Amino acid sequence: NPLDSLSLSSVEEDTEPTGGTSVHHRQKRHSTGLTDKVRFRLSAVGHVFTGLISSDRKVRNRIVELAQDRGSYFGNLVQGFISYTIEKKEQDTTSTEFLLEIHQMLTSLGNYLTQSSELNFLLDLTDEEGLTDTAIERALHKCVLKPLREFIFARLLIFHSRDGTLMKLKENQEVVRGQSLEQLGVTACVPDSVALEKIHSKFQAMFLLYSPRKKITHLLKACKLIYEAMSANSGKPYGADDFLPVLTYVLAFNDVSNLSLDVEYIMELLNPTELQGEGGYYLTTLFGALYHIRHFEPRTLTRKISNEAKTSIHQWHRRRTLHHSNASRIIPSSVDLLYISFGNSQCDQKAIMVRENVTTADVRQLLAEKYQVNDPSGFGLFISKGHGFELLEDSCCPQRVKAELQASGERTLHFVYCPIDHDPIIIIFFCGGEGIKV
Repeated sequence: NPLDSLSLSSVEEDTEPTGGTSVHHRQKRHSTGLTDKVRFRLSAVGHVFTGLISSDRKVRNRIVELAQDRGSYFGNLVQGFISYTIEKKEQDTTSTEFLLEIHQMLTSLGNYLTQSSELNFLLDLTDEEGLTDTAIERALHKCVLKPLREFIFARLLIFHSRDGTLMKLKENQEVVRGQSLEQLGVTACVPDSVALEKIHSKFQAMFLLYSPRKKITHLLKACKLIYEAMSANSGKPYGADDFLPVLTYVLAFNDVSNLSLDVEYIMELLNPTELQGEGGYYLTTLFGALYHIRHFEPRTLTRKISNEAKTSIHQWHRRRTLHHSNASRIIPSSVDLLYISFGNSQCDQKAIMVRENVTTADVRQLLAEKYQVNDPSGFGLFISKGHGFELLEDSCCPQRVKAELQASGERTLHFVYCPIDHDPIIIIFFCGGEGIKV
């Protein structure tokens, strides 16, 4: 796993091009110690590696293309889920429930892509299973998380402003800032103002990213700067017990609200299997430091993550692992979306959450409320069947009807909510003759 191999020593700082001789003007020189045969083998390995990267990029690009194409089944799923997530707003009761549904969708889309004919010919080009999984995940993050990032953090801010955790965190941050280094348990050097500004910049850049993977990389860069400051004068290596108090000190001068939301975002949206290395260690350490600040008591000195924080991390890991192992369906129950066009309003398509056992009568009631229909009894829900449309009976379940048709090989279905005395074919004509794909 690429994240497993990430470590503080492997993280490179971003550098700007400097003056002087450009690498493009350097003459090519071969070591006299390398024979032509060795150079040929190295070149062959390079071509193989380049081929893998090229295949990885092709897979990612194809997934992004499919996600933007509403004419594809996958594109309809992605675009419908994005619309559904933004439109449903206040339905989730907790931030965990909100993020869990998004993670389940990412997992399900990944499962679908590995089994779908839409991507099979590209997946065959990549022999490395881990590389394929990484390519799919990165593409899905771009397709789903990038357009939703701003909305997700706005929702998290609402959740935690409402439950008071952010206010408590900021209040205690002021208390921590007023403590001496000795009171915080700091025994190593702490970053000076210049180093603090660099660390602050890393955290700010981390917050603006949509990719949980890239956020981990920026976190490691920030932690590397902290470790460098700790051993700047003494040259002495420091361990985990020394790091936590210094990290707590650093957080006292950073935006703890954004960091708290960022940690939750990463912990809930990145697969737990990808957090086995140093990235996972420093993420949970950051969680522990924020937990310590939120529950800070000046008379309590700690150089380790508290037992309460460890319990919280253990519960998170158990819950995430359980949900991840159960997310084996191509389309999970939390993403049972129906895509329905309304009347003859030029394909006014909406994504509606409909469970498997929900009847047509219930869906009609939901649609009547959504579209503010004055006479719901005069409206019906239609579905395509063969070359015509059939009015669904109130007692049947649209999701089961959809599943039966898809099982018989039908991939493109049309759901239309319109007056019963209208002809749905006219509505499809207004949609360019393509209809609504579910």
